[in-house]
Amino acid sequence: MKTHNTEPVIVCSKCLGFAACRYNGEIIPAPYIEKLGKFCRIITVCPEVSIGLPVPRKPLRLVKVKDKLNLIQSETEIDWTDKMEKFSREFLDNLGEAHGFILKYKSPSCGMLAAKYYSSMEKGSVAGKGPGLFGKAVKERFPGHPAETETRLTNFSIREHFLLKLFTLARFSEVRKSGKPKDLIDFHSENKLLLLAYHQENMRKMGKIIAAQKQNGIKETIELYEELLIKSFKTGASHNSHINVIEHAAGYFSEEIKKSEREYIEGLKSDYRGNRAPLSALRSVICSYIVRFDIEYLKRQSYFNPYPDGLVEVSDSGKGRDLRHI
Repeated sequence: MKTHNTEPVIVCSKCLGFAACRYNGEIIPAPYIEKLGKFCRIITVCPEVSIGLPVPRKPLRLVKVKDKLNLIQSETEIDWTDKMEKFSREFLDNLGEAHGFILKYKSPSCGMLAAKYYSSMEKGSVAGKGPGLFGKAVKERFPGHPAETETRLTNFSIREHFLLKLFTLARFSEVRKSGKPKDLIDFHSENKLLLLAYHQENMRKMGKIIAAQKQNGIKETIELYEELLIKSFKTGASHNSHINVIEHAAGYFSEEIKKSEREYIEGLKSDYRGNRAPLSALRSVICSYIVRFDIEYLKRQSYFNPYPDGLVEVSDSGKGRDLRHI
C-alpha cells in the first residue's frame, strides 16, 4: 500500500502536554497529540504568555460590545485586545507553512468554537459562544485547513476527518513546491477514490483543470486545483459516500472471495453506518483483499492509507458523531 513520506506541520496550544502555561499553572495531558508528534512536526504556541501575561495569571474573558470582541482580564479589567490581535497577526505572518491546528477548547485566546462571550464584566452575562481572538485569526488566515480542539479529537469520526485532511493537504504541498505537471497528475490519480468520497463533482472539475494545464500554465493550474481541493474537504464525507467507495473497490475482487467473506464485509458496513465501528476498520479489511489479490490500481489509492497506521485508534468519546457538525 502507499507509504507516507510527508511530515505535516501542526500548530498546537502549548498547554496541551508541552508546558504548564495555563492561567492556573497547569499542563493538560494530551497523549494523542504526543503520538502525533511521531509523525508530524509540531509548533507550539501560548498566545497569552506571548503577550506578556504571567503563569499563573488572573483569568481572561471575552466581552462582546456590539460587533467588537474585547479580551479583558476579569479581576484587573486590563484590556489585552490590541496586544493579542497584534501577536496573532505577527505569529501567523511569520509561521511559514502549516497544515493544521489543534488549539485549547474554550480558551478565550485559542478557542476555536466554544469560548464564552460575555456582554459585560458582570457575572452571569454570557451572551454567546465562538472562537477566541487567536483562534479567530487562525480561522480567517487558514479557512480551509483542519483546525480542531483537543476535546473534539476524542471522537473517532472527527479525528479521522482531521487526519485525512491534514495528510492530504501536506501531500499536496509537495506538489505545489515541485510545480511539475506530472506530480499534479500523479496526485490526482492517487487521490481519485478519496475525492470521490468527499466531493464527486469537484473531483471531475479538478480533472478538467488538469486537462487545461497547457492553456492556463502550471502555476495557475495548481492554484485552481488547490482551491477546489480545500473546498472538497470543508465537511466530512457522508457514511453513504464512504460506503459507495468501499463497494466500488470491492467490485475488483468480490467474485473471488467466499460468500461468508462478503457477508462479513456487509456486517462491517452495517456497523459503520450505525456508528458502531470506525471507517478505518472497514478500510482495513478491504486493504487485506487488495494485498491478497495484488490489485495495483487500488494499492496506489491514498483512500486506503490516508495517514500512518500508527495514528489509527478506535477509542471514542461517543460525542459528536454526526459528521454534519464537523
